[in-house]
Amino acid sequence: MKRAISITALAMMAVVVAAPSAGAGGITGGKTDDGGGFKVAVKVVVTSSSGKIMTGGSRTYSVPAKCWWKPASFTIDGTDASKPEDFEKWMNENPLQGHAGAGMLARPSGEEMARVVAANQAGQAYKWYTVDCADGFNALDEGYTSLGGTFMGTRIGISYRAFLPGQVPEPLVAVDDLADVLWDEAQAQIVAPTLDYNPKVTDRNGASIVNLPTWFWVTNPDGSLADNGTLTLNASVPNTPVNMTLVAKSGDVAITSAAGSNSCPVDQAKYGYGQGKSEANACTVIFDRSNAGWPVTATVNWVANWTGQDAGGPQTGTATLTRSTTVVVPVAEIQVPNR
Repeated sequence: MKRAISITALAMMAVVVAAPSAGAGGITGGKTDDGGGFKVAVKVVVTSSSGKIMTGGSRTYSVPAKCWWKPASFTIDGTDASKPEDFEKWMNENPLQGHAGAGMLARPSGEEMARVVAANQAGQAYKWYTVDCADGFNALDEGYTSLGGTFMGTRIGISYRAFLPGQVPEPLVAVDDLADVLWDEAQAQIVAPTLDYNPKVTDRNGASIVNLPTWFWVTNPDGSLADNGTLTLNASVPNTPVNMTLVAKSGDVAITSAAGSNSCPVDQAKYGYGQGKSEANACTVIFDRSNAGWPVTATVNWVANWTGQDAGGPQTGTATLTRSTTVVVPVAEIQVPNR
């Protein structure tokens, strides 16, 4: 199988490239490297089925980049080749020979350089950019640049393109990396459930009663259950093929203790006690023995499934999350006198 490479080193020697600057296409904050590799700030449009966890709208995330275009700002032999005229002059005066001639295929054509110079002289502020990729990725294979030609069976991608302000392509990101970033933010906003219960015997330190149903309910369903137990996020990176849908479901709320347990659907778990409300719709636990304070734990297990697409085609993934909290519930044995 023929392999593709993107040749920058052969195309131009002794090049010092400036880091991406704010406002360059989708690069809004330049690059960062936190030890996990090159990342860029990518604009993402998010819609959410629940305004309780992650509101929709346009936002910026730091996402690992596969490939990106960066300003080709460099000086060679005193020539500022970032200017279209000087870029064309240097390229024409410095052809590559022999095996290095393969690098000529990575350069823009003479016709393209002449077009950019003429447009620049007519008032269009073109700038030259060079493509770069993280280790293991190739701009040509990713469809992020066009084919310059083939040399000895090797496909070579164009390494330089001229863009007008605001028309630089967004950095190329993988949909699974975007899914990770979105799920990380969602996890940060999904909180542990908090519980309340009834009955509470006032003169027994708020104790419930042995062998009678104790009504439990989640008091913070917006943050712990996304209100109804389902969170749907749709996200896309503008002007790229990257888009995804993530659907996370909380499942039942498990209420467990050493003296009694139950597992309740979301509708039951958030159905709070109130005068006149039916116990049939409630989440209840029967304690089989008394204690000054039974630890009662409420656990919610989330499963998130996502589907999406990037330059590599359709992809899917799954992630999980567990949130739990423990409260202490005193349980008393009430003696009913014989009559």
